[in-house]
Amino acid sequence: MNKRDYALKYAGLGIRVFPIKPQSKLPAVDNWPDLATTDKATIERWWTIDENYNIGVATGNGVIAIDADTK
Repeated sequence: MNKRDYALKYAGLGIRVFPIKPQSKLPAVDNWPDLATTDKATIERWWTIDENYNIGVATGNGVIAIDADTK
């Protein structure tokens, strides 16, 4: 599975996602708290722009995230 597939899988679980710039922890979209989404078309459009985007997860409402760095 590629990152877009995982983003779509998370969205299917009701987790709002947004793209993160490759090799970074910076959002690839402005206003990401409002744009984080479970909308399949939006997610596919974002990962068509850059298939290497990492996946950001909007936390809150019972959703927590763990960021594990391997460096």
